Amino acid sequence: MSRLQQKWLVISVGMGVVIASEGALMMMATL
Repeated sequence: MSRLQQKWLVISVGMGVVIASEGALMMMATL
């Protein structure tokens, strides 16, 4: 795996975590 691919993998996983946690906060806020 190249360094660039590794960087994008880390970024995409980080984004996924941020989106998931924001979604969870939204769900809690609406309850």
